Amino acid sequence: MQKTSNNKRSFIGAVLEELNQRRVLRTLGAYAVAAFVVLQILDATGDALLIPQWAQTLVASLAILGFPVVFLLVWLLQVTPDGVRLQRDGLLSRGQTTVLFSLMLSLTVVMGYGMFNYYSAEFESDTPPAVVAESPVGSAADASIAVLPFADMSPGQDQAFIGDGIAEEILNLLAQVDGLKVAARTSSFSLRDQNHDIQTIGRLLNVSKVLEGSVRRDGNQIRLTAQLINVADGFHIWSKTYDQQLTNIFKLQDEIAESITNELVASIDGAGKILPRFGRTNSLAAWEAYQSARMHWWRRTPDELQQAVKLFEKAISEDENYAAAYAGLADSWLLLNSYGNVSTEDALERAQGLIEKAIELDPMSAEVFATLGLARWRLGDLEAAESALRRAIKLDGNYIPAQLWLSGILGAQLRVHEVRQVLETALQIDPLNELLIVNYSGVLINSGEFDAGINKSLELAKIKPGSANLMRSISGWMLEVGRLVDAWDYAQKALLLGPDEPLNLVTAAQVSINVGNLEESRLLVEKLNLVAPDNAASHGMTMLQMLAAGQLEQLDEWLIIPGDIYNRELSMDEVFKVTRQAWGDLLRNNNQQALDKINLVMAQLEAQNSDGTLAEVLSLKAAAQDRLNMPEEMLLTLSQARAAVARIHATGIEAAGLHYQLASIEALSGNTELALGEFQLAVEQGFSMAFIIRYDMRFDSLRNLPRFIALMQTMEQRNKAAREEISARNA
Repeated sequence: MQKTSNNKRSFIGAVLEELNQRRVLRTLGAYAVAAFVVLQILDATGDALLIPQWAQTLVASLAILGFPVVFLLVWLLQVTPDGVRLQRDGLLSRGQTTVLFSLMLSLTVVMGYGMFNYYSAEFESDTPPAVVAESPVGSAADASIAVLPFADMSPGQDQAFIGDGIAEEILNLLAQVDGLKVAARTSSFSLRDQNHDIQTIGRLLNVSKVLEGSVRRDGNQIRLTAQLINVADGFHIWSKTYDQQLTNIFKLQDEIAESITNELVASIDGAGKILPRFGRTNSLAAWEAYQSARMHWWRRTPDELQQAVKLFEKAISEDENYAAAYAGLADSWLLLNSYGNVSTEDALERAQGLIEKAIELDPMSAEVFATLGLARWRLGDLEAAESALRRAIKLDGNYIPAQLWLSGILGAQLRVHEVRQVLETALQIDPLNELLIVNYSGVLINSGEFDAGINKSLELAKIKPGSANLMRSISGWMLEVGRLVDAWDYAQKALLLGPDEPLNLVTAAQVSINVGNLEESRLLVEKLNLVAPDNAASHGMTMLQMLAAGQLEQLDEWLIIPGDIYNRELSMDEVFKVTRQAWGDLLRNNNQQALDKINLVMAQLEAQNSDGTLAEVLSLKAAAQDRLNMPEEMLLTLSQARAAVARIHATGIEAAGLHYQLASIEALSGNTELALGEFQLAVEQGFSMAFIIRYDMRFDSLRNLPRFIALMQTMEQRNKAAREEISARNA
């Protein structure tokens, strides 16, 4: 053993001396310093010089793998005054040299294999989140492009709106090219400041090419750079710099778009020229105001929408013939009915004249017809709304708001398969649009695909963690399936992001009512009525709070409506109040009054083609007929209610609330076992509104049955456990 050890020390000593004599260690040290300097420079300047990520990785890999190459060259070769020659024999024997080089070769193979596995795993695992898992790079059409927001390189960093506007105008012009798929602004702009490489951007947006650039403004002089990049390999296809006076910005936009289009058309069979568009403005101030307004408009908070209103008004003041600005102003007011504190009547009154003016100025505008569709939806005329929105999509298949609102109208009519088709088409254009994702998640969840639906929104929330819209939507779905603590968590996240936003308050109050935290829900509803008493959702929330708290007399006072309701057509808000009044009449045994009110609104409810609301109101009508001893009429009404539920089932919807509705219908029909079976399904699927059942006269025939009592206890215990866990977290 001692001899072996001495041999090993002798070998190591000989190796070290040989390395020193051949200057291997000194040369490798110099190489390491040089490689380090190169890699540091590459890290600092790679992005600025637009060097693709793969190229940076390749340089780093070659630098590392260069170590064994340098070792071999220095070992074998010697620089002398007479030139480079092979090294003479050294201190190592031939056997020792073989051992040394075997070790070096093994180390090189291990390093290379390890690096290959690491980077191949990195690239293979660098997939987009589930929300876009269907859109890998390989599936992107060759004729597809995303336009990223142009970086603001101005000294004051205060010209981002110019870069955004130019990028959006280029995007809009490219969208007019036949055969070219263009990712929507809301998706491409959502990646701002996220430092994704080009391959990741391509996967997320499902495009094969990306246009990026920068803008720098100095007084009235503007310099814009633009680069068209191929996603597959990161190479620049095309790059150009423009220097223009800002007064020629429209010429600049067209020149850039035309240049890019010419580059693309060569590779697109049958691609046409940019089509002429109506409704554009020649006013720089109007255009800047409009671009900024749309940026605020998409964010959908009350403050942002109010800011959009001001900017659209400014655009109109700068150019009174700017049709798109009139449309934007109109749909901002209509959206404030949902997101802010504007009543339906006020929103429609403000929007009507603006829409008429916009149509007069630009009868071929997709934006204008989409806004018209939204207004008709607010009026409750779903058929006319659908017609206007389909015309908007025909005029411009890339205008996402039209597809978004069309999906909402179809959803209100439970035309689930059509909703899914519309949203999937829109998501091909705008895969990261949170409003589209929220609606699509809802379709999946209501069709029984809860995990698939909720995961789409959860994955998008990783990309957009600051979206209150996503947080409150996730809260609502968790509430729907009985995951009450999760629902509360996400409702709180939404409140943190927007403590005064009406829909965030509504969502948080709903969760608190369901778990029985009535003091918390009362405070939330009071704040809701303080900040947004005219919001479209605040009335329903106020009613639920009063009902949960047992404040039936206050509810009656709140539900008072004008006495002339029998002599005119009612607004949708009045229809809602009348149906809730009918419920109150049934609670007080004023059965004829309840029936009269239900008959008053029945025609309008049937015209809405909304089977969910229709099934509920028909079952209330049957309850009134039962108490008024009208058995034949009651049986007919119940058959109509069952038919409405059957139509809902036929769409593929599978939700706890639907089983609850069917249980109420079967309870009125005297089909006790069927009613209990449906009620059990509702409870098992997460129905948690125990406070509603206390006042639901449709379940009176079941209240004393042991199975019904046990199911109620199951629901109430689940609610209590959630309430206690939430209270513990608050403490």
